[in-house]
Amino acid sequence: SISITPRDCLVVLIPMVIIMTRNVKPWRVIGLAGIIVITPTLAGKIFLKNVLDRGDELREMFFFENPLFIGAYSLVEKLMMSIATFGYYIKMMFVPYPLVSYYGYNTIEGFDFGLNHLIGIAAILGMGFLVYKYFRSNKPIVIGVLMFCLSISMFANLVTPAVGIVAERFVFEASIGFCLIMASFILILSKSFHLKISAPFSEVAAKNKSAFYMSLLALTIASAVIIIPRNAAWK
Repeated sequence: SISITPRDCLVVLIPMVIIMTRNVKPWRVIGLAGIIVITPTLAGKIFLKNVLDRGDELREMFFFENPLFIGAYSLVEKLMMSIATFGYYIKMMFVPYPLVSYYGYNTIEGFDFGLNHLIGIAAILGMGFLVYKYFRSNKPIVIGVLMFCLSISMFANLVTPAVGIVAERFVFEASIGFCLIMASFILILSKSFHLKISAPFSEVAAKNKSAFYMSLLALTIASAVIIIPRNAAWK
């Protein structure tokens, strides 16, 4: 099979953003994207797979890396694991703790309903509501939702199992979409969203100077408390 990476989602996302934010004919954008981006991307992957691959066997996958690698699981069980995975990534966006070097078997409970499932279901419903509510009035929020969901979809343990079940690096590209959503909400709550088209960020920050600096300080301190101890672990 041809491997897919989070960056491959940009092949779909970039034309989608152009169609949503510009007065263009969709079929022209899709056709142009197919000629310029999609065709060379697929051709390159096929070349790497069939020409450069020396026929070596893929390494064996073990149960402790992800239970889905071993044994036959039903669609319901895979869906349960996928929802738990999605919920875990959402939780990590807000509360990145605990951080470990490798997750794997029994790190998160995927088959029995728990907190991660509850977060996952709430997040799915919430993101669906955001797309419905802001599809015409707030494109950055919609694009952020699509970017997060597309980027994380291949690591959600539904189509194919992910090594380690979850991993912080898997959500790297998706976090850009999350930041876009949060930034849009900050502008909405500060009554500054109308400035997004013409005003520089410095003007928006100046309008809410105290709140901006206090929020930045709080985030910096919280991040330092969580991240600095990880340096010793990785060393």
